[in-house]
Amino acid sequence: MADTIERPITIETVEAIGKAQQEPAWAVELRRAAWERFDRTPLPSRKEEHWRRTDLKALGFEERLLANGSLSFPASPGRLPEEVAALLESDESSVPGLAVSVDGSLHSARLHGDLARSGVIFCGLDQAVREHGALIRNKLEEAPYSPADQKFTALTRALWRGGLFLYVPGGVEVEAPLRAYTAIGRASTVLPYLVVIAGAKSKVTLLDACLSPDAAHPALASGVTELYLGPEAEVRYAQAVRWGDTVYHFHRERAALAKDAHLITCSLSLGGRVSKTTVEAVLESPGAMSDMLGIVFGKGSQHFDCHTIQHHRAPHTSSDLLFKVALDEQARSVYSGMIHIERQAQQTNAYQSNRNILLSDRAHADSIPNLEIEANDVRCTHGAAVSPLDEDQLFYLMSRGLPRPEARRLMVEGFFEPVLDRLAAEPLRDDIHRWIQDRLAGV
Repeated sequence: MADTIERPITIETVEAIGKAQQEPAWAVELRRAAWERFDRTPLPSRKEEHWRRTDLKALGFEERLLANGSLSFPASPGRLPEEVAALLESDESSVPGLAVSVDGSLHSARLHGDLARSGVIFCGLDQAVREHGALIRNKLEEAPYSPADQKFTALTRALWRGGLFLYVPGGVEVEAPLRAYTAIGRASTVLPYLVVIAGAKSKVTLLDACLSPDAAHPALASGVTELYLGPEAEVRYAQAVRWGDTVYHFHRERAALAKDAHLITCSLSLGGRVSKTTVEAVLESPGAMSDMLGIVFGKGSQHFDCHTIQHHRAPHTSSDLLFKVALDEQARSVYSGMIHIERQAQQTNAYQSNRNILLSDRAHADSIPNLEIEANDVRCTHGAAVSPLDEDQLFYLMSRGLPRPEARRLMVEGFFEPVLDRLAAEPLRDDIHRWIQDRLAGV
């Protein structure tokens, strides 16, 4: 089968992708089922609550990205971004694990020898389904669909290529952050699919960055991330979205936490024309803890829509969410969060906070917290705020000699700092801080 895939896509096209990657029959069957779901599911509309504030038709999605020939992958990937190329040339000891995908294909995946010898696996998802079916098959077969996101989730599960798989055996601690980069060069479509399995009492940090230059042609990035934490596992996962200004970004992230597991996630949204994401943590056993962090900075006419779910299924679980949004020019954001506590999840502690600042009178932010509580012995609170930049604080900085643009930039950096402080992993925090500073240039 040729590397280039163009519409019209049929079930035979989907099967050919799996066979070209030499996948076992069960994996090809999963692709087939996903494509059938995609084919019968209509494009989301504003009649659905989840999509009420992100109108794909008004944004030109259907005409620009689902037209004939637009859903395609180039026969050869584009150039590597400079920062990724530099990492590939660096010493393995400074970057213990690095995976790079370009234009929908896995370019390379490397892992330090000591980690490989300890049983850590960091490879393409296609290699994982061929060689590590015992680890991953049941996860892929049992992965649920959310009715609100199933159109894009099914598209990714049907047509993904390369993908990425991270497995950390029980008791293994990976000290330095692993890195994964997904880049767009010439492609109009990328479908990143990431699966992470952390064994009991394991520890790992993964930075997942998406980047592309600003380009003349629109592009679609539809991704799925699935995280599975064993008992007492500790995982830090950060997705940094730095797409160019013509990329439509759709992503669903779901994590399942076993007993006493601790998950820290950070969603960093800095780029793209439109971003529609769902981040879900399912606390399945007592003692599970989820810290859900988010940073959004938008300018121009960017549109961000993020939905979070803190789903407590077991007693004695806790979740804490902090999402901060800053918008300039005509940017728009929508944050909606759901805390769902099932009847049996007594003595649960859940908190949700969303803070928004507007740097322009043309920017707009919606904050929509939601609670669904079926238990009667819980502590559950939430807070939300939307406000302009504090002119008194701005005047104070300017009175100390700072030009207005620099004072504004410092205030936005300070606004985001509480989120970065909670990441704990210093190299990860430093990378994100640097990307935020780059994005704030000229604010």
